[in-house]
Formats: sequence, C-alpha cells, structure tokens
Amino acid sequence: MKDLLEVLHRVNELQRHRQPAVLATILRVAGSTYRRPGARMVVEPDGTITGMVSGGCLEHDIVEHCKRVLAEGTPRLLHYDTMAEDEAVWGLGSGCNGKIDVLLEPLPFPEGTFSYVKEMEAVMEHHDPGYLWTVIEAPEGSSLSVGNHVWQAPDGRLSSDIPDKKWVKKIAAQTEIPARSHYAHHLINTPQGQVEVLLERIAPPPHLLLFGAGKDAEPVVAFAAALGWRVDVLDHRPAYARPERFPGARRVERVDYQQYLTANPPHPNDIVLIMTHLYLHDKTILTHLVQRPPAYVGVLGPKRRTQQILDELTRAQIPFHSELQERLYSPIGLDIGAESPDEIALSILSEIIAVFRGRDGGKLRNRKGPIHV
Repeated sequence: MKDLLEVLHRVNELQRHRQPAVLATILRVAGSTYRRPGARMVVEPDGTITGMVSGGCLEHDIVEHCKRVLAEGTPRLLHYDTMAEDEAVWGLGSGCNGKIDVLLEPLPFPEGTFSYVKEMEAVMEHHDPGYLWTVIEAPEGSSLSVGNHVWQAPDGRLSSDIPDKKWVKKIAAQTEIPARSHYAHHLINTPQGQVEVLLERIAPPPHLLLFGAGKDAEPVVAFAAALGWRVDVLDHRPAYARPERFPGARRVERVDYQQYLTANPPHPNDIVLIMTHLYLHDKTILTHLVQRPPAYVGVLGPKRRTQQILDELTRAQIPFHSELQERLYSPIGLDIGAESPDEIALSILSEIIAVFRGRDGGKLRNRKGPIHV
C-alpha cells in the first residue's frame, strides 16, 4: 500500500508541474513473479524511480524502454518471459520463472484530459474503493487502444479516456473481482474480436483505530504507518495521548471511550485494536463493537479475560452481531514466539494482513500451489 501511495503522490506532483516521466504498470502475469497486476512505478528522465514492479531484475531494462517512450510520447506495452531456461535473448538472467506484461504511459497526461491517477489518489482519503479498467488487448479496427482506461468512483460515477462512450458502459459492466483479491482479468466479446481488460479494485489504505496509548502501542503505530496505513490512537489519559509519542499516527486524541464510540462507530472496513490494559475500559469498548463489529477486532490479553467480558455482556443481554465470532481475535497475533513489544507488534500486524488476505499465516514452504492467488 505504501508504494502505491508514493507512486500516486509522485505522479500527481509531476502532473502539477507538467514535468515529463513514465508510469509503468504491470497488466498481466503468468507463473512466478515478484509483483502482481496493478504494481506501479514512476520513471523520470534522469532514471529516478518511485515504486517497483519487480524484485529489481526488470527495472533497469524498463528504464531503457522509458527513454524511447519519453522521446516518442506514446504508450508502449512490454512483454517479458523469464520462463525460458536461456534468458540471454535480453540478458536479464532474472530466473523468476514467469511472464510479465508492463504498460508504459508517458506523463504528464494531456492538459484537460481524464486523469485516473488523480481519481485514485482521491480514493485514498475515504473508506470505499474505486474501480479501474485498463485495456490490455483490443482488436484492430475498434475505437479502443491498449492502455485506455475507465474509472468508476465510489459513488458510481464513470469517467474515461475512450472516445466512443458506448465502450465505457460495456467495459464497466465487467465488475467481478474474486474475494480476497484486488484484481481480475475479463474478456469482452465483440463483433471485431475479443477485448481483454484488467480490472483493479483501488481500495484506500487500512484504517486502524487503536484504543490505548501505552508503551506497547508505539511499535504497532510505527509499523502500521510504515505500511501506509491510516492510524488513529485514542486514550483516556492526557499524559499518554500525546502526538509526539506517535509521529506516524494520523491522529492522537484523548477521549472518553463511551462517548467517542457512541458518536463515531467504526466503519465496517476498519481495524480495531483494544490495548487499554484495563478490564473495565475493554468492556466499555467491546460493548459497542459486539453489536457492530468492524472487519477486525483484536483484544490484547489472554483469551479467558476476553471471554469473561463476553459472558458478562451476554448476561446483560447485549445483542451480538452474527459475524462477531469470525471478526474477533483474542489473543491477537500470529504464533511466532514474540516476546518484546516490537516482536508482538509485528505478530499483530502480520495476523491482520493474513486475515484481510484470507491466509492462515503459515510457512510458505509448506504451501501447496502458488504463493499469489
């Protein structure tokens, strides 16, 4: 997530100053590759790179192709095949054992035209995703070109750089993305032939609400911020709720938990960590969350303690949401033998990533089938 934020910010900065560069985007992969479709990087005339589309094996060659794109001012689609035993054909010797198609688009986009990058950056400040379609293949004679885009904003508004607007609705009808994935490829049958598009779900960064600003919260915030997450730290103690203690947080605030949650119930996509270390405060927070749980609720402490709170809420006839059990995690974190606050924070964030990606957090060497799904 952080690399996408950096790429979007850099592209829009270059756009504002009308400075030339090239935006490289992975559109299609097969076999083993370091990055998946939707990975992006910006290449500037002096070779400066923001972001990455491989583990470093393709970047140098892509930079060379970008020089031609900058000179000609037209998009270009690159095809890399690292499955062959002998890669001397282009001398990369990457050994990645995969195929990768990369779209190179010259920047800045023409004045006054549709800029999907600006639209993507706007989504990053909200809760709901937008959708981007990119044309990978188009039949000759059609009004489509490789690299054409259609954007659907969270409110459903469509915009595009395709001149023939009937194509916009036809492409936008392809909206299915598998669960736990952020992209899908679609084939559209037309009288002229098939059109292939990459559909991406452009979701905002995870929003983490952390209740409790103890010393052990500091590495959680630092690691989450390093991942590009939006982090809000909330605590009832003025001595703890100090912004200088959490430089990576978007917001640090002293709150009354009861009043805050009544006025600001978490969004269904939010992540909530309860790290107050005080039983009554944990109970107050859980009283709100069991009725409207966000995507992930983690409670620091032993399972027995959390269960005791839930039992008390049951006796008080507090209604539980039907999906509470699968969204509530206590104790929190993956079993990596974490001991120190930094290790525990790493364990917690690793579990959250695994939950959102639909993984169990096991060892990759024991995984059957592809690493990326």
